[in-house]
Amino acid sequence: MRTFLVIAAIVVGAFFVISFGHKVVTDPQPGPGHSGSVAVSLKTMQTYRTITVSPTSANCTNYAGGQYPNRSKGAMGFPNGTCQVGEYLKGKDPIKIRYDGFQGYVYVHAGWAMPDSSTGSGTPWHPCAFNGHKQVRCVGTNGNPGEDQYLVRNFSPEGQPTPVTGNNVCDVNFRPAHGCYASRGNAQYEGFYVTGPRTIPATDTAQTWTFWVIWTAVPPGTRK
Repeated sequence: MRTFLVIAAIVVGAFFVISFGHKVVTDPQPGPGHSGSVAVSLKTMQTYRTITVSPTSANCTNYAGGQYPNRSKGAMGFPNGTCQVGEYLKGKDPIKIRYDGFQGYVYVHAGWAMPDSSTGSGTPWHPCAFNGHKQVRCVGTNGNPGEDQYLVRNFSPEGQPTPVTGNNVCDVNFRPAHGCYASRGNAQYEGFYVTGPRTIPATDTAQTWTFWVIWTAVPPGTRK
């Protein structure tokens, strides 16, 4: 029994010697601290596609056409009187179209010619073309507009006068050498030839009409 107690005492003593002789020291947990930050702002180039047109309004001039006595040098006559915004043969292209943003295409279409209610009432004229889909085709003689139709053709220095209808299509006059492809900062100057209706209803009394030509920036993947 005494032998057993002696052995146990030796083992316990050895344990204490080992534990205290090789004590493991651990670092205390870090105390609470404070943080700081800085907000950094930066700018990116314009990614969305935009088109800017200037000026935003123009007057048709150089009236011609029509048949006596329904013709005038100061107003559109009938049938199929004409006028111009700029002049293709003299290099006058007064409307500037500028494209900005990621690469894409420039499409164009024309709206209805609407009567100015301050000068009377009238039936809107629909834009038409020499040929193409029946819905946009000019139905007058020799490809001219019929009743309540009008023809607008846009032109540019390097391009040819091209009909613009109510259908949104590639503006081939924007960059004649590359179709209507556009990249940041591309710009073009354009003008218009306008041919009026064969006739209008006798009940129409308006003497001022306005139509809009609209250019649209189109992403590459949506081109038709």
